[in-house]
Amino acid sequence: FRSIKEAYVRFTGRSMEDYFSPTIVPDIFSELREGSGFSSLRMNEAYHDYSKGVFETPLREASILSTSFSTAFGTAIHLALTKQYVEEEAYNDWRKIVSKITSKSDFLTETRSIVGGYNVLPAVAEEGTYQPFAVPTEENVTYTVSKKGGLLTISMEAIANDRIGVIPERLQKLAIGAKVGLYQTVIDLIKSNATYDGDSVALFHADHSNTGTTALSAAQLQIALRNMREQKVKSSSDVMMLRQGKYLLYPNELEDVVARLLMSPVMVQASSFNATEPNLFTLRYRLEGIMCDYFTDANNWYVVADPKGGLVPTIEVGLWQGREEPEMEISREAGFTTDVITYKMRHIYGADLLDYRSFWGGIVG
Repeated sequence: FRSIKEAYVRFTGRSMEDYFSPTIVPDIFSELREGSGFSSLRMNEAYHDYSKGVFETPLREASILSTSFSTAFGTAIHLALTKQYVEEEAYNDWRKIVSKITSKSDFLTETRSIVGGYNVLPAVAEEGTYQPFAVPTEENVTYTVSKKGGLLTISMEAIANDRIGVIPERLQKLAIGAKVGLYQTVIDLIKSNATYDGDSVALFHADHSNTGTTALSAAQLQIALRNMREQKVKSSSDVMMLRQGKYLLYPNELEDVVARLLMSPVMVQASSFNATEPNLFTLRYRLEGIMCDYFTDANNWYVVADPKGGLVPTIEVGLWQGREEPEMEISREAGFTTDVITYKMRHIYGADLLDYRSFWGGIVG
């Protein structure tokens, strides 16, 4: 529809003469504010496949009544917001580095235990006694989900002026804001060098053997990848984790450096390489660059291990009732003192680091 008034007339079965009626704006406004709204709408009834950008909603039979316009209008707003959120691909990179996405139905603290491993089996002498294995220690990490959101208001003037184009524009901005919020919540665990709950030490720390202070280069990137593979299993002094670095996170200031490192058919020149060596970063490690435009430090860079379908712990994200997209509800308050209709947008999620051994940080400063 080209306007709110046209949609209302067509939806309720009124004649087009009512379009010019002096009472149509108060009628629309009253129904939108006092109607049934869409608080019972649950988007988990829809089908999502974020990896393919698919969003489908099943069709249902419904009785079209004059009192249903508020429901249709509210549902349209919710679907438009959700559709825009799903189609905004620019901030989906967080999913690549996350090893676990869980559904949360409460705000209680979620605890995850990282269980240590064993050393190689000790030799047993002839007629010797087998000794009990030492019990591996554990590291516990915790997180909770929290609410983010705000209010969207539509004034009587907007309805009277048929400014229907303003609503999709606002929804687009809201959807992008919600998506950026979730994206930054995950990436900030790396960018801000968050504290790892397992030992209350910063993610990138000398005690974790996962950090350096040298600028990004072919030689330094090779050192980072080797260090990640040499990380030991917790509680073991013998067994290496062999975690493969997969994603290189960097600020846009390093875009040219990363392009040379990952796109050149041969290794970028350095003292230990020559022009005929194949580019191992792409051929062997299959590194993928993730540029984070909002990084404020122009020199720091990070490597994240390949989650491998969730088998390698990196980051866990908890989504409220398993829904990634935000929800919307219409206000039930009378709103007597203002001529506005208020919609509430709510986004609930949380995230935390699962294992520092899956990360390496070049903290150049």
